[in-house]
Amino acid sequence: MLYGITLAACALLVGHAPSVVPLLVAVLGGCVAPLVTGGLTALLGELVEPMRLQRAFALDSTTYNLAGICGPALVSAIAVVSGAVVAAVSLAAAAVVSGLLLGTLPLADRQGTAPKRPNLTGGVTALWRSKPLRAVTFASSLGQLGIGALPLAATALAVQHNGNAAAGGAVISAFAAGALAGSLAYARKPVGAARPDRVVLTGLFATALPFAAVALVPGTAAAAILFAVAGFFTGPTFSALLAVREHEAPAEVRTQVFTVGAGLKSAAAALGAMVAGGFAHGVPLVLGVAACHVLAALCGALTLRRAAALTPSESPGR
Repeated sequence: MLYGITLAACALLVGHAPSVVPLLVAVLGGCVAPLVTGGLTALLGELVEPMRLQRAFALDSTTYNLAGICGPALVSAIAVVSGAVVAAVSLAAAAVVSGLLLGTLPLADRQGTAPKRPNLTGGVTALWRSKPLRAVTFASSLGQLGIGALPLAATALAVQHNGNAAAGGAVISAFAAGALAGSLAYARKPVGAARPDRVVLTGLFATALPFAAVALVPGTAAAAILFAVAGFFTGPTFSALLAVREHEAPAEVRTQVFTVGAGLKSAAAALGAMVAGGFAHGVPLVLGVAACHVLAALCGALTLRRAAALTPSESPGR
């Protein structure tokens, strides 16, 4: 609910208050963003039976991708009819309603279960101690550098090919549609579910290949197809990442692990977008996105090399 309130406040303050005011409000909203994403996903372990948890993570990933397709389309339509402020406030209202809906979840009462002195660093400690968790967190954050640059890359690519910046939105929608298809496919058949850490690294590397191929084909339509293929691999990658967090994180700091991981990915995406803003050509940007994913997969694999001898009793999450 706070996320929605700050979003509405930003929309209403821009142009009517000193620039620093909406920026500070945006920072406040950004502080709760990891809890909105990672924190909610961390609750799945309490809501779903263990045997169905893998499929639940895949379906959870599907909702993210579905929102990635429908959200921009809906907001664009509202903005055309009623303006950008109304569109932003509509998004804010959706977030507030979502917060109210959480009250309907059958979650266990936590009163009296919290320690007197909360361990504020437990999530970071767990991320470091578990090699699979450390590997996928580090790798996914590096990969997110490229994802943050993706909207700018798609727009620049569309301008480079046909001079139409609006076509960049169609390219990003193709990526989101591919991710939706990949999530649904993985929900139906979770290949490699026994070692989700390897699924994450394989998915990161597989995502890089279609992006790299963009440099070899002309035209926005071909780029959109390759973006859709890349998106298809991100679906299982994200689902497997959630499974690693659930499996490896100690129960008492599981929510911290999910929120810290989500925060690192958000920060990496913001950094990737900032760096991409200095480039005007689409192909080099897309190749940079591919390079981020290759580097992420290699760094994650190197971290996991010494984890092969880790027994179940030695893993903090087990």
